[in-house]
Amino acid sequence: QVSFTSHTDQGCNYTMVTLSHTGNCPRRHMGLALDFSSSMSQIVNMCTKKSLMIDATQTALNQMHDDDMVTVVVYGSHAECIVESVRIGHPHTIPTIVNGLRQHDYMGSTNPGSALHLLTGCDQTLFLSDGQFNEGPTDPRVLHGIVKHSLLCGSIFPGTDMSDLAEISEGTYFNLNCDSYEDMVSLMASSLSAPAIKVSNVVLTTDKTYNLPSVRAGCSVRYVLPVLGNEVHISYMDE
Repeated sequence: QVSFTSHTDQGCNYTMVTLSHTGNCPRRHMGLALDFSSSMSQIVNMCTKKSLMIDATQTALNQMHDDDMVTVVVYGSHAECIVESVRIGHPHTIPTIVNGLRQHDYMGSTNPGSALHLLTGCDQTLFLSDGQFNEGPTDPRVLHGIVKHSLLCGSIFPGTDMSDLAEISEGTYFNLNCDSYEDMVSLMASSLSAPAIKVSNVVLTTDKTYNLPSVRAGCSVRYVLPVLGNEVHISYMDE
């Protein structure tokens, strides 16, 4: 749904465009891909990066809705599934995930495609990595083509730049710093529990082109822009 309002300030005309995704469209199935490559053994604040990631994952999973489904995958040179298509609200789900993660060994190099092949049935995937992709396909278009859904890419410092992968999949990209555990938890929790992205590639054009953020289910984005002509045109793609 698109709405417009206009106003004049100090002789300049402005238009505020509101793009909303209406209705209740909760996410049904979230994928979680966790980097268990050897570089995750690095010590930060007297803990390994792997341990910090597992603790942050446990806290973030507790923020998800009870009816959400989750599939959790660990990957290195290959990938293994910890749990598949389980309901977050079941009392055994999160303890099973956390115990499985804590008992799992490191898995060598970093092969992102191996993880994505196990997550094709998800609606969206939170994809974490701390190093350069060095095994299997690395081209973002090829990687997105495996799952064909949005990837929320978290780069664990000093991880690989996954901004292209996020952009191509119409997801999001952010950095995770193990020195700031609270920030890690906040970013992971917001990715796992936020509504699914429903509208993306939003473009406004007047005398120039404006790229807007993606819009999540049940949410709105507003943008105020100066109007030099008599018309404002908006186009968007709804996934």
